[in-house]
Amino acid sequence: MQDHNEKECPRAELKCPFSVVGCPFEGTRPAVNEHVKQQVFSHLMDLTKEFGALKIERPGLQAPKSLARRTRGGVEAQEKASQNVLLMNLATLCQQQQTEIDGLRRLVNDMTGMVERLERRLNESCLRVETPLQELIFRLVRCYVIAQ
Repeated sequence: MQDHNEKECPRAELKCPFSVVGCPFEGTRPAVNEHVKQQVFSHLMDLTKEFGALKIERPGLQAPKSLARRTRGGVEAQEKASQNVLLMNLATLCQQQQTEIDGLRRLVNDMTGMVERLERRLNESCLRVETPLQELIFRLVRCYVIAQ
């Protein structure tokens, strides 16, 4: 159950994965996913600012991982879990879209078959109407010729 809540439950309350760089957004899994999609530029700017601040604090050096873990209070694990959740959500979304595409392909094939059947019926109906019409025209022309 805990695995379900952490990885896939749509009702689970989550923080934005960019909360580590100041994003305050929290919500259900679908709301967070939508938020992340809509705020890509804003999140990128937040990351850029955070990276710039890191360079100012330690010019020419990168913060060692152990320092990052100490100062961020184990946020890396949360980030990794959030990334894994996002990847799983993306994989699920891709699968759902593929299923929807397959369904649409079946629908197009069914409709194509229906259009072909309707075209055949239309052609048959036209032939049934054209033949008597051609005979009637032929008789009218013959009567006209005889009358003159």
